[in-house]
Amino acid sequence: LNDVLANMEFYSNNYFKSESNNISANYSSNKQKWIEEKPFSLNNTVMYKVSSSVSQTIDLAGAKIKPSSELISIQGDQWNYISYLPTVRLKLDEALDGYDAKEEDVIKSQDGFAMYSENIGWLGSLIFLEPDKGYMLYRNEATNVNLKYPDSNGSMSTKRGSLDPSEEYVNKNYSGNMNLIATTDIAPQSNDRILSYVGNILSSETTIRNINANELYFITISGNEKNLVSFALEREGRIIGRTANPIQFASNWLSGTVFDPYVLNFVNNEDKVIAYPNPCIDRLKISVSSKKQGSVLIHISDINGKLLIVKNGLELVDGELVTEVECSKLPSGLYFVTVIIEGTSRVIKIVKQ
Repeated sequence: LNDVLANMEFYSNNYFKSESNNISANYSSNKQKWIEEKPFSLNNTVMYKVSSSVSQTIDLAGAKIKPSSELISIQGDQWNYISYLPTVRLKLDEALDGYDAKEEDVIKSQDGFAMYSENIGWLGSLIFLEPDKGYMLYRNEATNVNLKYPDSNGSMSTKRGSLDPSEEYVNKNYSGNMNLIATTDIAPQSNDRILSYVGNILSSETTIRNINANELYFITISGNEKNLVSFALEREGRIIGRTANPIQFASNWLSGTVFDPYVLNFVNNEDKVIAYPNPCIDRLKISVSSKKQGSVLIHISDINGKLLIVKNGLELVDGELVTEVECSKLPSGLYFVTVIIEGTSRVIKIVKQ
């Protein structure tokens, strides 16, 4: 490991992971080297993870190989951390032609994924594999097989740059992600987008895709295990719905299939009030949607009814309001958020951590 990552800049908070065999190493600034849990050597068939405090490029020298000469072991009923050996982009059906794919197998990258259907093929937001990246492949069957990449250039070898004009956004500041194949309870339109939030941070923006006459979203959510995830439905640049109840982030979790998608239920009532993240730590966002126009008043009180925070002077704009409340000084516990919209009150329970 120290030979491979020599002449690069690392710090004591940086780490290196070999998830395939569950071992890792931490960098020691004092010793100017990586300290491994146990000795291990790297190879060209596995994907690894490394954290870096600064942006830099890993530059490796090596002999040119013939991709079909390397067999990549794929274990059944689990995620496999695989390398990509061809030197050009290949569409999924071309790159994985030498793999015995099964129904609901999944391949994913840091910002996209696809699921295999025996009737249709690979479907999702991950369209092609490309050099200098690693991938995770879940085999949805207990059998172990090998993956062999092709030697041919394929149909994309001469193409460069972004291939998707509606390029989707995924926050890459996290080492893990989870995925949803989803639909919504609101009749879709072609320009709809799903925004996913980890706490109050935008995690991804996902465009709608038509699969076998079904409108689906292939959502990648990056985050960590402490995060709660919520969703918003955007249409023509305007938020028209938000999920009422957040879900817990779980790394490498996937829900929904092409034929049985996860349903995102958006609150779309006359007066819609959402407070997130809940539980909160230092800041609480409050989103209001209403057919009314006019002022909004926000009260936060404890379980004894004592009024602790008042926020006024707020106005609905086109029936929408998103505001932030500083709550870092509140002791941990249960609180009530009262939102008064033109004389009509809505109360939400929140937990301050």
